[in-house]
Amino acid sequence: MATAATRQAGAGLDRLRGQLDKAGFTALLLTSPGGRRYVLGAAPGHADATAVLLTTDGTVATAVGDLSAAVDAVLRATGVGDGVVGAEAGLPWEIFGQAGGSGVRLRPAADLVFAELACCRPDELPAFAAAAEVAAVGYTAVMDHLHVGMDVRELSGNVDRSIRRAGGLLGWYDPYGAAGAAGSDLVTVRGHDPGTARLTATTPLRYVLHPLLNGVAGYAA
Repeated sequence: MATAATRQAGAGLDRLRGQLDKAGFTALLLTSPGGRRYVLGAAPGHADATAVLLTTDGTVATAVGDLSAAVDAVLRATGVGDGVVGAEAGLPWEIFGQAGGSGVRLRPAADLVFAELACCRPDELPAFAAAAEVAAVGYTAVMDHLHVGMDVRELSGNVDRSIRRAGGLLGWYDPYGAAGAAGSDLVTVRGHDPGTARLTATTPLRYVLHPLLNGVAGYAA
């Protein structure tokens, strides 16, 4: 049997809690990596709870382990009783049956969560704009110095120096875990000779930049 831990939700979740209450939900169940991370406020790779429950009264419950047991634990810990709980991700039918047996009514709430994530506070907009500008700096650093025979390590170095001079950091940010590029990658480059690490004229160059500025990720490809 899984055991849930509870704590008070931060002020950053007040808007989401208000939207839940307005939509008639008692709580929101989050089981996707992105959803859990949004509520927990954890750094990439650290949202380790299997199930997270956010209630409209400001309680956050978390549990790890088997999904079924974790969901049962957070529902019990928050005492939602016979309330209506929104689910932000698809769940096995067994979970719905399990919740129904305890009086809880699970209802889809993915649209509500998406609308919340798509909203920006006024103070966030300048940060997004600045991150996009930093990404543009990285793009220019690639295009201005690109030539056949160039060592991809030189390319990465040019981009890194340009990004840092612009006040940002360059690194890989994967919102869904460790899959994809390695954490040490500064610039993901495809289109070079793997034996010499030099760019070739016969293969299209593909690269992806992930600059970070004040915790906001930019993107250029």
